[in-house]
Amino acid sequence: MYRLVYFVLGAAMLAEFFSTPGVHGGPNFGVLPSPLRFLPEAMTGIVAVYVLFAGVRKQFHRIPVKYWFLFGALSLILVCGILANDEATGPVLNGMRYYLRAIPVFFLPAILEMTDEQLRRVLRYVTGLALLQTPISMYQRYVLESGGHSSGDGVSGSLMDSGAMTLILICVICVLSAAMLRKRISKLTYAALFVMLLIPISIDETKVTIFVFPPALLATFLIAAPRGKKIRVIVTAFLFLFIGGSIFIPTYNYFNRLNTPKDEQFTITDVITKKGFIANYLGNHATVGRGEVGHVGRINAVEVPLQYLSKDPIKLAFGLGMGNVSRSSIGPAFIGKYFDTFAPFAVGFDSGSFLLETGLLGFLIVLMIHWNIYRDAVFVARHDPDLIGDIAIGWVGTSVVVFVGIIYTGLHGNAGVSYLYWFFSGVVTARLAALHRGQVRTRRAAMLPLQVAAADGIAQRMPHGG
Repeated sequence: MYRLVYFVLGAAMLAEFFSTPGVHGGPNFGVLPSPLRFLPEAMTGIVAVYVLFAGVRKQFHRIPVKYWFLFGALSLILVCGILANDEATGPVLNGMRYYLRAIPVFFLPAILEMTDEQLRRVLRYVTGLALLQTPISMYQRYVLESGGHSSGDGVSGSLMDSGAMTLILICVICVLSAAMLRKRISKLTYAALFVMLLIPISIDETKVTIFVFPPALLATFLIAAPRGKKIRVIVTAFLFLFIGGSIFIPTYNYFNRLNTPKDEQFTITDVITKKGFIANYLGNHATVGRGEVGHVGRINAVEVPLQYLSKDPIKLAFGLGMGNVSRSSIGPAFIGKYFDTFAPFAVGFDSGSFLLETGLLGFLIVLMIHWNIYRDAVFVARHDPDLIGDIAIGWVGTSVVVFVGIIYTGLHGNAGVSYLYWFFSGVVTARLAALHRGQVRTRRAAMLPLQVAAADGIAQRMPHGG
C-alpha cells in the first residue's frame, strides 16, 4: 500500500503543471486534459478513506495526541467562521480544497508504518522530482528570455510558482545535507546535487533566497553536528553557503541587469545594504481599496487584515470564512465574497489569507501546529540515528523555510509544497510517538554497550581490562 505515496506526491508535483497552460508567458506544458489538475484532490480522497479505516483498526497509536487537539481546534474555528459569515457553499468547497486537501497525508505515515528501505525509495523519488525542476526551469528561462520578459516569475518548474519552487528546493537541500552529514551520501554526491538544485533557485530571481537559505542550512548543519565537532560542521556549512552565493548572486545580478530598465536595476548587495530597500519591499502603505495583486508589501499583508478585522471581535477571532477571500479557477460560484476587496493581501500570502479567512485564532493555531512539528523534528533528530532521524534533521531547516514562507508567499496553497511538507511532517511525528512508546528499536539501541561508547568517542577512556 505504500506505493500510494508515489502517486500522491507525483500528482501533487506534476498534475497541475501538465494540465495547465504556461504561466507568466512561460512555455506551455499543458498536454493533459484540464480536469487532471484535480488529481491531487482525488488522491486525497483515497488517502482519507484508507487512513480512516486502517487507522481505526490500528487505533491511531502513532499520532501524537496534541495534533488531534490542534487540528480539532482548527476545524472548530473554520466551522465558526463559516457560520458567523453565513458563507455560501461554493467558497467553502473552494476553501476546503486549499486548506484541507493535504491534511490526510499527514496521518498516512502513522498508518503505513513504512520500513526504512521503503522510505529510502520514496526519498530517492522525491529527489528525482526535485532534480526535474532544473531542466524545466532552464527551458522556462530560455523561453522567457526569447520573448523579452523581464521577470523570473515564470521560472517556476513544475510547481507553478517561483517562490514555492525555491522554498521546496531549499527544503530538499536541507534533507540532503542531513544525509551527507550522517554519511548516507558522499560529500561529492552532495556537492553535485547541491549545485544542480541551486540552478533553478538562482535563475528564478526570488529574493527570499538570501533571507531563508542561510538560516535554514545553518539550522540543519547545527542540529546534525556531533558533540565536539560543531566548529568543523559550521565551517562546512559556510563553505557550501559560499559556493551557493558564488552561483546565486552573479546569476541574479546578471538577469536583473539584462531585463530591468537601467533606473530600476539593483543587485543583491543593494537588497541588503541600500537604505530603505527592504522597508519598501516589505511595506508600501497599501490599504483596503489601494493595492494591486503582486504589489503589496509582506508587512501590509498582515497589517491591513488585522486593522480591518479588529473592527469586529467575531471577525477578528474567526475571520471572514474559509475560502471567502479566495479566487477560484472552477467558476464564479466558487469565488469568495471578499475576493475583490482583499485580493492584494491574500493572493500569494499565507499570512494574509490565514488572517482574513480564519481570523487571529486560526492563524495562531496554524503557527502552533508548525511550531510543534519543529519541536518534534528537533527531538527525533537528537534521539534517532536511523533514516527518519536524518529526515528530522532536514526538517529542522525546513521549519525555518516554512515560517519564512508563511510571510513571504502562498506556501500552503501550492499542492507540491503542501503535500510534501505534510507527508514528511507525518513521518517525523509518527516516529516521535513511536519513540515515546518504546516501539522503535533503533540501530543505536541494538548496539552493545561498548559499541555505543565507541560511537560516542569515550571508549578510549574505559579501562582495557573491561
